[in-house]
Amino acid sequence: MTRIERRATCWLAVACVGLWLAAGCAPSVTEQQVLSNQGVPKYVFLFIGDGMGVAHVHAAEIYLGAVENAKAGKSGPGVRRLTMTQFPVSGLITTHSASSQVTDSAAAGTALATGHKTSNGTVSMDPDAKVCYTSVATAARARGMKVGIVSSTCITDATPAVFYAHQPYRGEQYEVGLQLAASPFEYIAGSEVGEAEGPQGNILDIARSKGVQVATSRYELATCRPGRRVFFQEKIPYEIDRPPHRVSLAELTAKGIELLDNPDGFFMMVEGGKIDGGGHNNDAAATIGEVLALDAAIDEAVRFYRKHPLETLIVVTADHETGAMALNNDYKRSPLGMAVLAGQTQSWNAFSFEVFNSVKETQTWTSTDDNIPEDLWQALGSRFGLTWDTLTDAEKTMLEDAYDASMASRGKVDEKGRRLAVPGYSRYEPLPLTAAKLVGYRAGIGWSTFGHSPMPVPVWAVGAAAWRFDGFNDNTDIPKGLAAAMRIELPEPQTAAEMARSDSAAPRQDYTNRADMVPTRK
Repeated sequence: MTRIERRATCWLAVACVGLWLAAGCAPSVTEQQVLSNQGVPKYVFLFIGDGMGVAHVHAAEIYLGAVENAKAGKSGPGVRRLTMTQFPVSGLITTHSASSQVTDSAAAGTALATGHKTSNGTVSMDPDAKVCYTSVATAARARGMKVGIVSSTCITDATPAVFYAHQPYRGEQYEVGLQLAASPFEYIAGSEVGEAEGPQGNILDIARSKGVQVATSRYELATCRPGRRVFFQEKIPYEIDRPPHRVSLAELTAKGIELLDNPDGFFMMVEGGKIDGGGHNNDAAATIGEVLALDAAIDEAVRFYRKHPLETLIVVTADHETGAMALNNDYKRSPLGMAVLAGQTQSWNAFSFEVFNSVKETQTWTSTDDNIPEDLWQALGSRFGLTWDTLTDAEKTMLEDAYDASMASRGKVDEKGRRLAVPGYSRYEPLPLTAAKLVGYRAGIGWSTFGHSPMPVPVWAVGAAAWRFDGFNDNTDIPKGLAAAMRIELPEPQTAAEMARSDSAAPRQDYTNRADMVPTRK
């Protein structure tokens, strides 16, 4: 069994378990109780698929169904439902920012975290960067709940940052890192700090000096126990590239539950951050792998939900859609359907670093060359399933043109050191990009852009007060719904100085009579 077949089998197993968990709830709880539960959730999960649109999610379901059919020798289409899409409450949200119909993650994340619109690039501040917005996570902690922030991408990147930081510009990574180190949240876990070194020292060292237990490997994370604030950071690759010794998003979620579980409850935000990267790269296999990784993390929350079905709320949504993914394009598709994606064993981004960069550096090339080197053809076959005998003449030409574009553009950068854009390929590496897009075309997946789109994104919810997330809403309604469900107030915007004073002076709220707090159904 190949690596990708093992991974596909694992994804199928995860999906099957997810089906059983989502459907099972708990023996003593009826479906009507779950659907109409108006209680106050004590345990709240917010899952955010960065860049995850409806097409991304359904493509993952079609992929699982195609793999299952291929293994069983069946023909025809199939769909294997994900855990998230089986939640009893569903809806859509709009995503525009205060400055653009097409949002970025900072503005969209701010809306999801604080209930306020802001301009693209701004982290939990107003568009003029004069006042700070309080996140629902911060408000939950003021209430006495423990808080966890988890991401599969850079932990100081926009989406996780909006829950603990306030910055005029998301690129101020060291400043965001300082606010990360100072955060009172009990569990923060994700990929590396964007800029660890700066005038005040190393971000990890600063966190340690504040009594935070810093873990930088799966082994060190396993040694962490409840009772101390924990900060985990280790570079997390795409799920399709993840070696066995690296932690998964599901593991980080399960560890968060272990560390945060307490009688006063918790709030945990979990971001599937690399769905966005797969969309930007127009890499269908990598994108679907990240959606499945997020769904596996959701399964961990569902396991917890089954133990506390009337006290738990799980909400799944996205900050925006990336890539304008389209399904069932006009390209001549593989008879395997989306199962053809299983032949891709590596993201094109990893292929660039591990294989193609060395070819570019060592290969002699002139503009009159027509042929891709034989060893590179072999690599395209082993990493993408694009073997010479399976390619049409048009596909071979497509790859050879992309190879020429890659070689012709090598070493060419702008004044900021970024590779120059190549017509048709943007700033991406033409050959690896084309290889991944070709695999996607064969699976029936196309893309309209390398950037974000203004399309509404999905919402799914289950548990206490899940009804608040039904229907067509705006992204600012998500934290308002969470706050209303938890019976907490989102403070009015404050200047940085005012926020610092209130943080140090405000007493922690308690949870007395939580069971009596029953909101009125809207």
